[in-house]
Amino acid sequence: MKRNITTVLFDLDGTLLDTAPQFLPLLNQMLAEHDRPATALKAFRSQVAFGSRAMVKAAFGQHTPPPLLDTLEKTLVTRYRENLHSHTEVFPGIEAMLAQLADHGIAWGIVTSKPGWLTEPLLAHFDFAQFASCVVSGDSTTRGKPFPDPLLLACEMMGVSAENCIYVGDAEVDMMAGKQANMHTLLASYGYSGEGVDLSTWQATGIIQHPSDIIDWVRA
Repeated sequence: MKRNITTVLFDLDGTLLDTAPQFLPLLNQMLAEHDRPATALKAFRSQVAFGSRAMVKAAFGQHTPPPLLDTLEKTLVTRYRENLHSHTEVFPGIEAMLAQLADHGIAWGIVTSKPGWLTEPLLAHFDFAQFASCVVSGDSTTRGKPFPDPLLLACEMMGVSAENCIYVGDAEVDMMAGKQANMHTLLASYGYSGEGVDLSTWQATGIIQHPSDIIDWVRA
């Protein structure tokens, strides 16, 4: 397939930023408060893409009563907002890759499921917002991923055609949304896709091992 790529759109957690370590001390503090044993990062890392509720379930158990689950989720989100980036880092190779996109005249934007009130301060801290051509948060559209609405909104904001875009993400819902939006999709296997998962079943256009692979793919 001949590619005429003008734009690259990125998921945030697990694709641009390694946010999972931020949740480890928060969850372990909550577990200690409920006299539960501490958890390890690998126990919930693959659940980061699914949000705070999924992480709480992974730490406290899938059969946690809904009322307690609601309370725990609210506590996690509140404490995360208060400690938004103390353990969060940019994945190695991301900054160099973004600079290369600029050198090739490729615009880029961010489409995340994270709500705007968390997305905006996080991006401001890492100076992403001033360089991204658009930022679409989880509350920017009525329907989020796996529906294509957020990706199509990003195209509208940037004035580009979906078929000339690549969406890079680490979750199956990212690949589903990109496919429905008629975009090329690249699965970031270095993110939170989980161990022992057959990534080929997610039907991405391509699978990348490192952010630099994006440049190779755009050049092809």
